[in-house]
Amino acid sequence: MIQKRDIAISIVLTIVTCGIYGIFWFISLNDDAKNASGDETLPSGGVAFLLTLVTCGIYGIYWAYKMGKTLQAAQSRAGMAVSSDNSILYLILQLFGFGIINYALMQNQLNTIAGAGPDQQSAGNNSSNGGTNGGASQQPATPAASQAATAQEATVVSNEAPANSDKPEDVVVESVEETVVEEE
Repeated sequence: MIQKRDIAISIVLTIVTCGIYGIFWFISLNDDAKNASGDETLPSGGVAFLLTLVTCGIYGIYWAYKMGKTLQAAQSRAGMAVSSDNSILYLILQLFGFGIINYALMQNQLNTIAGAGPDQQSAGNNSSNGGTNGGASQQPATPAASQAATAQEATVVSNEAPANSDKPEDVVVESVEETVVEEE
């Protein structure tokens, strides 16, 4: 099971603990990605960390690239639309010493995968996901956006209209008129 982590808190803890939490985060990222992708050929997080230490960081560069491929496979396995391949981005960030940014980006992908997993129903909705919740509670800024949001709400209402309704379009029209009047 992938554990969702708050990215901001993880970054702060990494800085405050002078990198000790970063080691734990590295190991956890590796293990979570391995579990999510189902790839048993990947080393465990502890082994990946030791290889990075022994090779003076060279394995860490390879690890960053491999994590991009692993996370892409995990998205595919979770039934999500596969986003762009971030392997090269992770590689470049790691080469320039921005490993903590890699960790944050990887954790964001893992949090997304954890939210899409079948075993995460209501528990995954309570954790942080970058401040968005699919736009469900965002307020439109302009009247045109308000009417567009109203049209979207009306579409949802029409999709949920009872099957025995004589005129489902009446439900849509009534819903749009009521919502527009309330917002003005």
